[in-house]
Amino acid sequence: MARIGIAAGHTRRTDGERLYEHQRCHMAAEVVADLARMAGHEVVVVPEQVYDLTNDASLRRRVQLFNHAATDYNIELHLNAGGGSYSTTIFFPGSEEGEYLATDIEDAVHLVCPWKSIGQQDQTYFDRNLHFLMSTRAPSVIVEPGFKDNVMHREWMDSDRFAPEYAAAVFVGIASYGLTQG
Repeated sequence: MARIGIAAGHTRRTDGERLYEHQRCHMAAEVVADLARMAGHEVVVVPEQVYDLTNDASLRRRVQLFNHAATDYNIELHLNAGGGSYSTTIFFPGSEEGEYLATDIEDAVHLVCPWKSIGQQDQTYFDRNLHFLMSTRAPSVIVEPGFKDNVMHREWMDSDRFAPEYAAAVFVGIASYGLTQG
């Protein structure tokens, strides 16, 4: 079984849409962690006090935590913004294992999201350098199942179905990835 780092993006020490994103993803991350534990994985979760730090300080601590714990792979849950209408899972370019993990998770996320998937993408697709992906030692992914500013996506994110569906999809991706690693 794997040692998996699971985190929610952003922190409680913010407001507006970032706080909304953190709160929704935190609920889903807790469910993913529970499902992974029940499946026999060792789960490294972020201590609650780390989510009370500023966004940058919390991000650095999450990366340090996962690197120190020698995780096998890491997953950070997010929500997208900027007017799009798709899901994606992002990995570090050149990380073959990160790409496999992203593919398995995105394939599962796409099953719960009725909108299109642009598939797994390395961070350069978005012209981004994401600290979580660049600084974790183990293969890592950022999951973005939809857009906070898309009415249809937001309806799902606001629903009681969101956390269990998002978490179940991520867990199915973990299980699929685990089958290929065995």
